[in-house]
Amino acid sequence: MSRRLLVVRHAKSDWSRSLADHQRPINARGERAARALGAFMGDKGKAPQRIVTSTATRARTTARLIAHAAGWDAEVVEDRRLYEGNVGRTLDVIAELGEGVDALMVVGHQPTWGQLVQHLSGGDVAMKTATAVALDTETSWRSLRSQCCSIAWVIQPRLLVD
Repeated sequence: MSRRLLVVRHAKSDWSRSLADHQRPINARGERAARALGAFMGDKGKAPQRIVTSTATRARTTARLIAHAAGWDAEVVEDRRLYEGNVGRTLDVIAELGEGVDALMVVGHQPTWGQLVQHLSGGDVAMKTATAVALDTETSWRSLRSQCCSIAWVIQPRLLVD
């Protein structure tokens, strides 16, 4: 069975206020980018049945803006392991929370996201804010391993908004 993993880095953060990293929201540019990304992703087919996001405010907001703009009604699950994570911990989250779905979106942070894409596909993708990568695989979420995925597409928000 073919599976699709959408790996999305959160949109641009708002640094204008003195907040803890976990509480930092996205800025107006980030909101525009997330909405544009959602509209693009909604046209790409294979909507995720589940979206797993870091608990950080900027990641949660990005996930919800994308889902709304894409017209998806996917379940959104927050998992703190994606905020504090590394590739191994992220693969554990995917294996656990991907159960029962064939399309999954994860929203989180650098440097883990770039490392995750490289580990799964062998591709070196610049995971700038609000970048999305679609990875396709024939393996189960629990069996993800090095270079078991192919990159279907990569989109960065600068290609979608001014």
